[in-house]
Amino acid sequence: MKKRTNRFYTAEQLSLYRKAKAIFGESRNSLGYRTLRKRLC
Repeated sequence: MKKRTNRFYTAEQLSLYRKAKAIFGESRNSLGYRTLRKRLC
């Protein structure tokens, strides 16, 4: 897992990101994942 040093996440955002990552798994390039990432970032 790559660590991003240029962004700071709140605990809530980080937990949501981890849940999303677990749910989507390897389908990182799916539309749902990209949409969710845009909302989180």
